[in-house]
Amino acid sequence: MDKYFNEKTVGQFIIDNKTYFGEMELKGTESTLIIYLDEFIPQASQMRYPTQIHGTLYDLTKVTLIDMLFLGEGGNNKQNPDGSYERSQYLKFDLHYVVFGDDFIYEDKSVFKSIEFSVSDSNVLFRFNSFEYITNAPKDKVRELIENNSRRTQSKYGLNRDLNELKFGENTKVYIYTGAYILENFLIPYGRLTVRNNISTTISWNRGFNIENPISSFIDFNENKGFWESLKLVNPIVKLYELILGKRQVLYAYKLEVETESHIPAIYQVYQVKKKKVLQNDSTHPSDRLIHIESETDEFESLLNKWLLRQEEWKFARNEFFSAFTRKVYSSDTLIKAANLFDIIPNSAFQKLEPVTDEVLQAKEACKNILKELPASLERDSILGALGRIGQKNLKHKIRDRYLIIENSNLVDLEDINIVIGQAVDCRNFFVHGGTPKFDYVTIP
Repeated sequence: MDKYFNEKTVGQFIIDNKTYFGEMELKGTESTLIIYLDEFIPQASQMRYPTQIHGTLYDLTKVTLIDMLFLGEGGNNKQNPDGSYERSQYLKFDLHYVVFGDDFIYEDKSVFKSIEFSVSDSNVLFRFNSFEYITNAPKDKVRELIENNSRRTQSKYGLNRDLNELKFGENTKVYIYTGAYILENFLIPYGRLTVRNNISTTISWNRGFNIENPISSFIDFNENKGFWESLKLVNPIVKLYELILGKRQVLYAYKLEVETESHIPAIYQVYQVKKKKVLQNDSTHPSDRLIHIESETDEFESLLNKWLLRQEEWKFARNEFFSAFTRKVYSSDTLIKAANLFDIIPNSAFQKLEPVTDEVLQAKEACKNILKELPASLERDSILGALGRIGQKNLKHKIRDRYLIIENSNLVDLEDINIVIGQAVDCRNFFVHGGTPKFDYVTIP
């Protein structure tokens, strides 16, 4: 897939069962597809275009372009010597998802049995040890190991190498990969999450060798999923990884698998067009992770399942949290998001309020009856709304309620937390509703 980046790749693309010549360019947020039409369409910009286009590139690779945006049309006119005109026309699309494979896919078909992805700090998140380094190994043992491997390679693949070319010294070193492809398995509500090694090597006989191992996460679904559902199920897992590491993560391209009749899965690589995220330069130290997955596997599996089971109910509050998470710049927007997320946490997460006394309920009904006799106005409706919220938790109540979880853990005791909560909500209310600030919230150095 990398060979198509920052290059104009030609191919044939299908729109409404018609095949056209086109150029695809993968260039970050400027990724586009240009389709050259065989005939002139007078009002091409007003036509409805599919959100999915199939194409075959010059090297016969199949691509499925999903969730595109039509940018417009272009072209030119040329007058011939006989006075006639030749018109050329093209259509331009903004790309979002490009799926590479040996065949086309369809976004509305549930055919995917698994999905694989990596995050930028996966080798800090997963500290499973799969490598060892042996110094001063006996050179006769090293030679024996190489000779045995050479014989097996020749027997299996027919490849032969002259071992006399090897030079052995006394300071022999052996680098070992233990061969652990699957590092750990975790059951999740919709399948199984597997943590995997992905070894790739480059070898130069005289310059040494290099090993890369981007650890990936692999979800094997209980039942086949569609394209959008597969991607959607990855998102909360990535967010949990970010929470454990305490920093944003770049999600690498997805790999989707489709089960075939030969039982050898067909693999599709997904390129997602998105802005390049600027990550913090400081990396998380392994000891600073919220949970050590390699040594606390049972705890992580429990945490992962609880996190996923609550995703649908908590997704709005979590979205507000992660949109402000690890921001370097503290602004009123950050404060508003941090406060608002408590307002959209599900009610089931809060303790019940003490019942409202009968006297308060009677006064509430009396006030409502008086106000309903008044002509409709914004002020009247505002007061009625406030009366309706009597007996419900306000924002200060909700934040204090969630803090009790920390307080009851006996891990920390913040004596003045109620003052901080109160002032934070008052500040948020000022930036949302206006009014009179409790103090000057803007300081100019």
